[in-house]
Formats: sequence, structure tokens, C-alpha cells
Amino acid sequence: MKRSVRLEKFAEINAGLESNAGSLLANVQQQYDKQHAQLEKLQAYRAEYLQQLNEKLADSRSAGVIHDYHRFIASIDLAIGQQTEVVRQFAEKVAARRADWILKRQNVTKMVNAAENLRLGERLSARRAEQKESDEMALSRFTRSQLADSSIFEG
Repeated sequence: MKRSVRLEKFAEINAGLESNAGSLLANVQQQYDKQHAQLEKLQAYRAEYLQQLNEKLADSRSAGVIHDYHRFIASIDLAIGQQTEVVRQFAEKVAARRADWILKRQNVTKMVNAAENLRLGERLSARRAEQKESDEMALSRFTRSQLADSSIFEG
């Protein structure tokens, strides 16, 4: 089996690994997007309740209502902090999966290019061998022709 064919088989295997890495990247990216959307909802929810608190402050003098709003906003702040950490962790996972996918993609590209270079070298070598064989056959015919011509003149 030619070296280029063997290397192409390795390239195919690596292409499968690259595909798997791409799938993993897509999966983690989807999870990240979901977690990030959840964080944005929490932030919007917090902004909405802050506005309601400001309206209550303008309309109401009830300390209990204001205290309840402050406590609820504090719980939202805690949830936002936790969700921010989850998003950060998923961002790290996305970055790691992307780096892994890029590395695998580069490996596939290197192997495909190396296989192509080997294939070109094998073709060139085959052409040279064919040319050498053709030259030898032509030289052999020429030599026989010369021998035949010289024997005609001698006889």
C-alpha cells in the first residue's frame, strides 16, 4: 500500500475525530447560549423589580413593602451572581472545546496536505520511471537498428 493511501486513511480517521470535536463544541455552545439567556432574563427581571421599587418609593411610605422589595432584589442579585458563574464556566468549556476542535482541524489539514504531497511525489516518481523505461526502450531499438544497419554494410 502506498504511503499516500496509508496517510489518507489516517486523515479520514482524524476527520472523524474533528467531526466529533465539532459536535461537542456545538453542544457546549448551545448550553452556554441557554445559560447566558437565563442570565439575561434574571437581569431583566431585576431591572423590572428595581423600577417597581422606585415606583413604590414614590407612592408608598410602607417600610414593610419596601423591605420586601429589597429582600427580593437581593435574592435576584444572588441568583444573578450564581448564574454569572455558571455562564463563566460554560464560556471556559466553549473556549476549551473550540481550541480542541481547531487543533483537530489543523491535524486533518496537515495530513490531507501531506497525503497530497506524497501522492504528487509518487506520481512524479512513476512518470520518471515510465520515462526511463521509454528511454531505455528507445535506446535499445536505436542500438538494434544501428547494429542492423552496420551488418547490412558489412555484408
